[in-house]
Amino acid sequence: MGFHGRAAASKPYITKLLEEESDEEDEDVCRICQCKGTSPTNPLLSPCQCSGSLQYIHHDCLKRWIQTKIKSGAELSVVKTCELCKGSLTLDLDDFDVEEYYSQHRSTQVTLSLLLLLLLQQRFSELLQLTQTGRTTISRVCGVIHNCCI
Repeated sequence: MGFHGRAAASKPYITKLLEEESDEEDEDVCRICQCKGTSPTNPLLSPCQCSGSLQYIHHDCLKRWIQTKIKSGAELSVVKTCELCKGSLTLDLDDFDVEEYYSQHRSTQVTLSLLLLLLLQQRFSELLQLTQTGRTTISRVCGVIHNCCI
């Protein structure tokens, strides 16, 4: 079989692959996990103005994405805005209050920051005391040496 014979034989295969791909494109897919389908507890949502393959996101994927953004230190206004279309996100998540999660995370961050600040202050005080003690000891040694040499 020559080159043209192989190309002709593979044409139905290529056509079948293209048909399968177009069938797959018709089904909605989550832009985060790339999984198809929906369930009553994890529906596909369209939370912003994105369209096409970026239009849908699973409820749980959106929730995890929001939590990750908040944990990374993003401001609430940034969390509530789609990074792609820059539109406001519709966040009607029955089991998840974005503002409450943000407030709780911020208060935790402030508490940890204060603890770290107190720890650093304590260590700095200890270093100052050691430095002052060291200077006093050096002054005494120098005084003794000076008195011996006079």
